[in-house]
Amino acid sequence: MVQTHDSEDYLHSSQSFVRALKSSTDPPRENGPTKIQIARMGWDSRTLYVPRKAGLIVEWMFTRFHKEKSRRGHENPLLDIDHWSLLADIVTCPGDTQIEPIISQTSIPTLVASFIGLYPTIPADTRSRLLSPLLQALGVFWPIAMQRVGLDALAECLWPSLAVTDQLSNDVDTDGLVGILTIVLTGYHTAFENANSAARKKAYTAISQHQLIPWLSALHCVSSTHPLHRLLYSVGTDILYNPDSLRAFLETNPNSKANSDIYATLFGTSTAHDRTTQTSLRRLLPDLYRDYILALHKHRSSLFAWTPVGQQTRESIRLAALRFGVECLGWLKETEGEEILESIWEATVEILRLTEKEALFDITENGAHISRLKKVAEDALKHLDCAWDDSQSPLATLALDVFSCLQRIHPELSVEFIPPILNRLVTASPALDRPVWTFLSQLTSYHSKTRTLHTLISLLLSALTASFPFLHSADPRATYIMCARSPLLSLTFMDELTTALRTYVTPGQADDIVRSVEAALESFLCLREASQEPERKRRKVGSNDENALQVSGNRDTSQCVIKFALVVRLGTTTLRTVLRKRAGKDAMERAKTCLSNLDALISRSLRTIFHSEGAAGDPNAMIRRKRSRSEHVDDSQWTRQCQGSTVLRLWYELFAGSDPAWRTIDAGESWVATATLDQLSDAFNTCMDQDEFPELHVEIGRVLFFRRATYGPELDRKEWLAYDTILGYVEANLLVGDTCPANSDSTQSRSPYITRQQSALALWRLMLERHLSIIDLHASQQQLDRFARLMIRVQVDLLRSGQDQPPSAALILQRAFTSASFWECGNFRLRMLSALDKQTSVLGSVDAQKWLSAVSAESSSSFDALSNAGNVSLVDVEAGLGVYSLLHRFPPEYLSRASRVDLATKALNADILIRGFSPNNDPTSQGNVEWRAILRSFIVKVAKQSPMKLIEDMASSPEWMAYLTLSKYGPTEPSLVYTQATLDLLFFIQASATRDAIRTEGALLINVLNHFLQCSPYSSGYMGSQPLAHRSLLQFINMLVRESNVPSFQESVLSLIRQLCLNLEAPLISAIETMLGQPTAADFLASEWIIDAWQALLSLRHRFSIPPPVERYGQRLLVEATRIIGSSTSEALLIPDKFRAAMLSLLVTEGQLLPKFDCRSVLSITAAYLHLTLPNIHETACDIPISRASESFSVAQYECALGLVEEGLKDSPGDQPQLITLMRLSTLFMREPPERTSKLSHEHVSRCLRIFLDRPVFMDCSSKLTMKIVDFVQFQCTERAASLNALDVACILSIVSKLLVGSTDHEERSSPYIFQTIVTVLSALVRLRRDLLAPLLPQLCVVLRQLIFLIRGVRPLLGIKQYRIVADTFPKWIYPMDTLKEAEAGSLGRLLTAFTTKSFVRSHNSDLQKADSLARPFVRHAPYVLLSYLEIMNDPLSVLSVSIRRELEPGLFALCTMMGEYGRDTLMVQSLDVGGKAVLKSLWKEYDKQKYIGRG
Repeated sequence: MVQTHDSEDYLHSSQSFVRALKSSTDPPRENGPTKIQIARMGWDSRTLYVPRKAGLIVEWMFTRFHKEKSRRGHENPLLDIDHWSLLADIVTCPGDTQIEPIISQTSIPTLVASFIGLYPTIPADTRSRLLSPLLQALGVFWPIAMQRVGLDALAECLWPSLAVTDQLSNDVDTDGLVGILTIVLTGYHTAFENANSAARKKAYTAISQHQLIPWLSALHCVSSTHPLHRLLYSVGTDILYNPDSLRAFLETNPNSKANSDIYATLFGTSTAHDRTTQTSLRRLLPDLYRDYILALHKHRSSLFAWTPVGQQTRESIRLAALRFGVECLGWLKETEGEEILESIWEATVEILRLTEKEALFDITENGAHISRLKKVAEDALKHLDCAWDDSQSPLATLALDVFSCLQRIHPELSVEFIPPILNRLVTASPALDRPVWTFLSQLTSYHSKTRTLHTLISLLLSALTASFPFLHSADPRATYIMCARSPLLSLTFMDELTTALRTYVTPGQADDIVRSVEAALESFLCLREASQEPERKRRKVGSNDENALQVSGNRDTSQCVIKFALVVRLGTTTLRTVLRKRAGKDAMERAKTCLSNLDALISRSLRTIFHSEGAAGDPNAMIRRKRSRSEHVDDSQWTRQCQGSTVLRLWYELFAGSDPAWRTIDAGESWVATATLDQLSDAFNTCMDQDEFPELHVEIGRVLFFRRATYGPELDRKEWLAYDTILGYVEANLLVGDTCPANSDSTQSRSPYITRQQSALALWRLMLERHLSIIDLHASQQQLDRFARLMIRVQVDLLRSGQDQPPSAALILQRAFTSASFWECGNFRLRMLSALDKQTSVLGSVDAQKWLSAVSAESSSSFDALSNAGNVSLVDVEAGLGVYSLLHRFPPEYLSRASRVDLATKALNADILIRGFSPNNDPTSQGNVEWRAILRSFIVKVAKQSPMKLIEDMASSPEWMAYLTLSKYGPTEPSLVYTQATLDLLFFIQASATRDAIRTEGALLINVLNHFLQCSPYSSGYMGSQPLAHRSLLQFINMLVRESNVPSFQESVLSLIRQLCLNLEAPLISAIETMLGQPTAADFLASEWIIDAWQALLSLRHRFSIPPPVERYGQRLLVEATRIIGSSTSEALLIPDKFRAAMLSLLVTEGQLLPKFDCRSVLSITAAYLHLTLPNIHETACDIPISRASESFSVAQYECALGLVEEGLKDSPGDQPQLITLMRLSTLFMREPPERTSKLSHEHVSRCLRIFLDRPVFMDCSSKLTMKIVDFVQFQCTERAASLNALDVACILSIVSKLLVGSTDHEERSSPYIFQTIVTVLSALVRLRRDLLAPLLPQLCVVLRQLIFLIRGVRPLLGIKQYRIVADTFPKWIYPMDTLKEAEAGSLGRLLTAFTTKSFVRSHNSDLQKADSLARPFVRHAPYVLLSYLEIMNDPLSVLSVSIRRELEPGLFALCTMMGEYGRDTLMVQSLDVGGKAVLKSLWKEYDKQKYIGRG
C-alpha cells in the first residue's frame, strides 16, 4: 500500500515525475519504487502528461547508461532487462516520439562497446531474455547513430566484439549475440568504405599492432559456414588491404624485411603465437591470397602508374601477387609439423591453384620464385614415398595435386621430378586413382602438344624398371600386387596413352618407341634365359647358408620378373598402337624384324620356363619342390609361374589377341612361338594343378582356347583334355558371392587375379563370353553336361545368397543369356535342356494333390510320410529352383509345348513342396517367398503362350484356390513380386473358368464363385487379414464386368453372382459407416480398400442388372474428403493418388446407375475432380476415371459437363491452379467423347477459344497454364482438324500471337515444350487446313516472325539497359539467359519447309481434291518472314549461334524458293541497310549452292 501511495505521488504531476528520475538516490524514497519502475509506470500511464515524455525518459536512460557503465553485476543498468525492455518499447512505439535528436547526441557505440565488454559476466540463463529487447532497441537507434558517428568510435565496438566470439560456443541460444555482432560489423564495414585516408591508416595500425591476434582467434571460433564468419573476415581484409597499406607495401624493397608491413603483420606476428592463431591463419591463407589479388585489381588505378597500353600495370599486379603467394608458401614451410601436415598441404594446393588460375608465374623472371616453387615440389615428393600405403593416401593425394598444379603453372617446374614421381606411382594405391589420372592426363597432354611422346614412353619404361627402395616390404608377392593395381597401369590411362600415340606420334618417333620397348623386353627375356643356365659346381656350405643364398637370389630374380611383368603390360599396349603408324616397305621390314626377334625369345623362354617346372614328366622335381616349400620359404616357384604368365601374356597380346600386332606385317607369317606351344600342352595341364600364381591359370586358359579356335581339328585331341582341368578348376574355386569386377577389360588390364577364386571367375567369363562356341564344337558330351550343371549351380547359389545386387559370377551368366551367340550353340543348348530336365526330374514324381491336402490340414506327420515315400527333400527342391530362374531367360522358341507344360507342372509341385517343407507357421523361412514367386511367374509365362489343362485343374480344385488366395498359406507381408505373380496366376485361373462358363454349364466358374462365397474376405475386415483374397476378388469382379458374353451364363452361375453381391454388401456397408464416423486423413488412407471394394460391387450389380443399394455413399464420402483436404494442406498432401482415383471411380460408377437424363452425377464428378486434384495439379491418377465417365455420358450429360467447364473458365477468378485443372478436365472430355456429340465438341472448342482471348488471365499466365492452353489447341488442330472453321483458325492465330508477345517478367527456366507445341499447331494448320489459312496469311506471317525472333539469344556482357532492350521482347515463359536450343530451331525450319510440301486438306467435304501447298499464295509474304532473320543477324545486341543457323537453314531456303529473285531484289531495295544486304547475299549464295538445277 505504501508503494502504491508513493507511485501515485510520483505520477501526480510532471514535476514530481521528473524530480523522481533526477533524484540522487535510487530509489528516491526508502522502500519505494526504483527509478526504472517509476519510468515504466510513467510511460505506461495514460493520465500522466509530460512534455516530450519519450525523449525525457530516453535521455535519462542514456545519461544513466553513461554514468554507471563501469559498475559490475546487477547494479549496472546496461545489464538490466527492465531498462532495455522500456527502451525497446519507447523506440518502437508508433508515432513521432521526437527521440532522434537525443540519439544523435548520444555516443551509442560507446554504450554498445561497454555492453559487449560486460557480456561474459552476464549469467547464461538471462542472456537470451536481455538480448531480445536490446536488439529491438538497437535496430532502431543504431541506423540513426551511424549518421554522425566516426570510424574511431565504431572501432571501440569492433575490437571488444572480437573478444566475445568465444562465447558463441558456450551459449545455447546464440541468435542474440550474433545479431549484435552483425550490427557492429556491418556498421564498421560501411563506415570504413566511406572513411578518409587518415582513419584507414589508424585502423590498419591498430590491427597490425594489437588486434590481428584477436581477429584470427575470432575467426577460429566462428564456423566457416556461419554468415558471421564471412562478415568478420570481410572487415579484417578491408583494413588489411586498403589502398594506403597496399601502396606502402608496394613501395618497399622486396628484399627488405623491415618495411614489408603486410608480411610482418600476417606472418611475423602470428608465427610467434600459439597454435590456434597459426591454425586460423593457415585455414584463411588461400582466401587472404585471393582477396589480396582482388584488392590489387580493385585499387590498381591508385596503386600503379597509368600507362596507355596497360601492360605495365598488369605486370606490376602479377609480380606483387606472386610475391605475396611465395611468401605464403614460405610461411607454410616454416610452420610445418607432423600433426598439421594435411592442413598445410591443403593450403599449399589452394595457393598454387590460385597462382595458376590468375596466370601469375613467368619462367623468365628472377630465380627466387622458381626456387621456392621447386622447393615445394621437393617437399611434396617426400610424401609420395608412401603412396602405396592406403593410410597415407590423403597426403599423397595432396602431393599429386601439387604436382598437377605445378604442371599447369609451367611444365619446367616439375620436369626434373617426373622420373621419381612415375617411379613412385608404379606402386601407388588404388585410392589415388583420381589424382594420379589427373596428373598423368596432364603429362600426356603436354607431351602430345610438344610432340615428345617417345620421351614419355622412355620415362615410363625407366620408372617400371627402376628399383623401389621406398617400399618397406621385400615380399615379391606384395610388390607385384601393388604394382599391378597401380593407376599407372589402369585401363583409363592406357586408353588415353593409346589415343595420344595413335594421333600424335610421327613415323620417326614410332621407330624410337619400338626400339626402346623391344630393348626392354629383350633384356628381360635374355636375363631370364641366362639365369636358367646350369650353375658351376660350388663348394659345400651349410644348410642355413644355402637357404640364405637361395632366398637372396630368389628375391633378386623375383624383382626382375616383377619389372618384366610391368614392362609387358605397358609394352604390348604401346607396340600394338605404334606399329600401325608404320608406312613404307622399310618400316614394315623393321617391324617384322622386331616381332621376329621377340618371337624367338618368347619361344626359348617358354621352353625354359615350362620344362623347368618338371611338367614334361619329371615327378621327382615336383617332390623336391613340395619338400623345399615345407622346409623354408621358397619364392622360386612363384617367380617361375609369374614369368610364365608374363611370357604367355606377351605372346597372346602380340600374336593372338583380338587385334594382334603381326597383322600389320603379314597375315601369313609363321611364328616360332606358335610351334613351341604345341610341345607344351602336357606342361600346361600340370601347371593348372599348382596354386602359387593364380594369374597363370587365366593365361594358360586364354592360350588353349585361342589355339583351339584358330587351329581346330589340326590339334591333338590330348590338348583338349586341358579343358577338363580348367573346368575342374572353375568348379572347385568359383564363388557366387565373389564381388571382384566382372568386366573383362578391367580385370585384364588393371587388377591381378590374387586368389584362386578371382582367377576362376576370370576363366568363367572367358568361357561364357568369348569361347562358348569353341566349347560347343569341341567339348565332349560329359564336359558339356558339367558346364551346364555349373551354370545351374551358380543360379541356385545366387538364390540362396539373397543378395540385392547379383555378384560377378551371376552377372556374367546374365550377360551370356542376353547374347545371341549363346543360343546359337546347338550342342550346348541340347545338353543344357537335358540338364534342366534331369535337375527337375524328382519334382515330376510328386503327387501335388496329396501334398496340397496335407498343407491344408497342417499335418506334420503327413509331410514326413509323403517326403519319405517320394524320396523328396528341400535340397532337391532348391536344386530345381535354379532351373526355373534360368528358364525365365530362355527364349520360348527353344522349348517345345510339351516341355513347357511339363516344366510348369513341376513348378507347381515345387511350390507346394516349399510350403510343405517350411517350419510350422513360418512360410517365409529360407527365402521361399521369392522362390515361390519365381515358380508362379514361370507358370504364368507358360500360360500366356498356350492354354494348359493345369490351369483348368487348379480352377476345379477349391483347395488350390484357397492355397493361392488365403494369407495363412503365404507370407505375412508379401513382397510386390510375390503378390503380382500370384495375382497373374489367379487371373489365368479365373479367365479359364469364365471361358468355360460360356461353352459349358460353368462348373469351373461355379467353383470359383463358391470359393469367394466361402472365404468372405470382408467378414473380419481387410487390413492385415486377406490382402490377396481382396485383390483377387476385385480382379475377378472386373473380369466379369468386362465380359461381353454375359447372356451365355447359366442361371446357376447368375444366382451365385447375385448371392455374392448380397454377401459382400452387408460387411462393406458396415465398414463405410464406420469410416464415416471418424473421417480423418489417417482413416481415409487406411480405408482405401473399402472404396475399391464398394465400387467393384456397384459395377458388378450394374453389369448383371441387379438393383443397387438405395444409399449413395459416394456423395457422403466426397463431402468428408473435401472437408479433410480443405482443412489442412499437410493432411491433403498425405492422401495418395490411388485414394483420389478410387473416390472418382466410385462417383463415376454411382453415376452410371442413375438415369441417362440425370445430370447430378456430372456435377458431382466435376466437383470431385476439382477438389481432389487441386492440392497437386500435376498428378494424373484421376484422369482414367474421368475418361471412363466421359465415354459413358449421355448427350445431355456430356453437354452439361462441357457447360460446367466453360462456366468455370469464364467466371472463375484468376486462380492459376484451378484454371489448370479446368483446362485438363476440358481436354479429357474432348479426348473421350460419347457418340453423336461431335457438334457439341466443336461448339465447346469455339467457345473456349473465345474465352482465352477475352480473359487476360489466359494470355498473361504462368508457363504451366500456357502448356495446358497450347495442349488444348494442339489436340484440336491435329486430331480434329476437320471440325475447325475460319473463325476458329483466326482465334488460334490470335492466341498464339498473344502468347508470343514480349514481357518484362520472366520465369527462371525456359519452356521449350510450349515453343514445340506452337510449332506443331501451325504445322498441322499448314498441312491439313490450308483452305482456312489462305485468307489469314498476314496474321500467320506475324506469328512466324515472332517465332523466328524467339530463337535468338542475348549477346553476353551487355549493360542493364541494353539487356532489357532484348530481354523485354521475349515472352514470360522464356528466360532470356536460357533461350531456345537447336531442337527448337530445327522444328521451326521444318515448319517453314511445310509451306512447300503438298498435302490434302482434311475436311468433311467429300469432293475430290488434289494435293497442293501454300507456296503460291505465300509468295508475297515470304520476304517479310525472311526479313526477321536478317534483322536478328544485323542486330548488335542479339546473337544467333552457328548450330541454330544450321538447323534453321532448310526453312530459310524454302522461303528463298518461294520468294524468288524478284522478292530478293525487292527486299534488297526497300527494307535492308548495308549489313542486312551483306547477310542476305551470303544466305542467297548458300541457297544457290544447294539449289537443284536439273543436272545429274
